[in-house]
Amino acid sequence: MRDEIAHSFDLASASASAGAGASQGGVGREPGRAASFIPGAAAGFSAAFLARGIACRASEVLALGHGLCFAKSHLLAALLRFAGHPTGFCYARLSDDERPGRFTLHGFVGCFEPTRAAWVLLDPRGNRGGAGGLESVCRFDPPYSLAYAPDPARGESLLPFVYKRPAKRIVDFLERVPDSAAMRRNLPDSIG
Repeated sequence: MRDEIAHSFDLASASASAGAGASQGGVGREPGRAASFIPGAAAGFSAAFLARGIACRASEVLALGHGLCFAKSHLLAALLRFAGHPTGFCYARLSDDERPGRFTLHGFVGCFEPTRAAWVLLDPRGNRGGAGGLESVCRFDPPYSLAYAPDPARGESLLPFVYKRPAKRIVDFLERVPDSAAMRRNLPDSIG
């Protein structure tokens, strides 16, 4: 499993480094080169629960015009990698409000920002968790900008790794789930 991890980090040092980078003109509140890809990657793509077809690959998100956070992350990672930015896959384990007592994963990307010598976490859903995230402003707010930020008081957590490849369990799930109703009922709660 170690060969699948591009980077590990802890949130305390990520927060400190993000604050320092922002004050030194790094990514901060003004999007850096990597963060500037987010609006193009997220614009016009809707949530997938009620849409036809389930996207997994970046090309499927483009073809279908929608995707879950996982699929949108696959698209964003492809765009960032194409532009030469070291990019990997990240996950947060969150409580599932529609299924009390259960958890689900949220997917996003980690991108190395060389001007700050740090990994930044970018969420193609934007900064708020509204329907589809399309009303969101896509920007980077240190230490990370997630549509759904983990709340430790609810048992939620950020998985502290940037993975080189999407989690096999996520890819298998997206490729095998028969329809959006089954997808919603069976969202993965772990990557292993």
